[in-house]
Amino acid sequence: MRLGVFYEKGLGVAQSDVKALQWLRKAAEKDHLVAQMFLANKLAEGRGVTQSYLEAAKWFKKAADQGNDDAQCNLGIFLGKV
Repeated sequence: MRLGVFYEKGLGVAQSDVKALQWLRKAAEKDHLVAQMFLANKLAEGRGVTQSYLEAAKWFKKAADQGNDDAQCNLGIFLGKV
């Protein structure tokens, strides 16, 4: 997760949305709540990846299922766009 944030912000490494996304996805797949939120937001914005509201909703749902209020709210918003 942290390595993904380092790449996203360019902290100690060259900034790269693509590499940030790769590391965030690895953490998200291991049920890391914050990584799921970061990944969902990147997918929704289309930063480092093709924009996909459907894929963003998938990751917001995984975070929402863990009880995250922001994810639950975002899921409702994105389901209206899918």
